[in-house]
Amino acid sequence: MTDQPTHDSVNRELAELIASAPLEERQELAALAQRLEQRPVPRAGLRAALHARVAAVRLKPRPRHLRRLVAAYLGSGAVLLALAAAGLAGVGPLSG
Repeated sequence: MTDQPTHDSVNRELAELIASAPLEERQELAALAQRLEQRPVPRAGLRAALHARVAAVRLKPRPRHLRRLVAAYLGSGAVLLALAAAGLAGVGPLSG
């Protein structure tokens, strides 16, 4: 099970946050909410075309050994950072 907050818990937290806000901010938030509610919804044909286009996109599959690749990149980056730090300290193979 995921630790994602539910819609109700987010609404509750948002209501508490708005209630604790200063009067001026609450008025600005109310004006913004009113503007957002008045915003027109795209036509059904446009929404259907967009949905079909997004659904048709085929995502590339992940590489077979993604974890190994990530570990290799992280490891080589750490080694390079250690070499640079040692060089700056004057004790590494690149100090001169």
